Amino acid sequence: QEPGDLGRALQGAAENLFQELEEHFQALTATLNLKMEEMGKRLQHLQRNVDELMVQAGITKATEEQMVRPWLGDCFLCAEPVIAFILKTQSHIRSLWEFLPLYLKNLQE
Repeated sequence: QEPGDLGRALQGAAENLFQELEEHFQALTATLNLKMEEMGKRLQHLQRNVDELMVQAGITKATEEQMVRPWLGDCFLCAEPVIAFILKTQSHIRSLWEFLPLYLKNLQE
């Protein structure tokens, strides 16, 4: 085999790998977005139920916000680093994808 053939084969394999990685992360991002949306709906439902129970128990709104709101905020704060990681990883894959042809061209020379 000639070096050019090997370089083209390597480039094709690398392009396929990066394409698969990008598709995988896009699917993962979509799945996480759906899960977070579902979690948000469940938390809203929980909030309504807690509101109803507190009204029935005669507990004031101020007490409710002290007890429930910080907990809801923590749940959303936990998800933010995961989303940031996925977006950063997608950005790195795109950067590698753009750099790959230049790298392979230099490798062939």
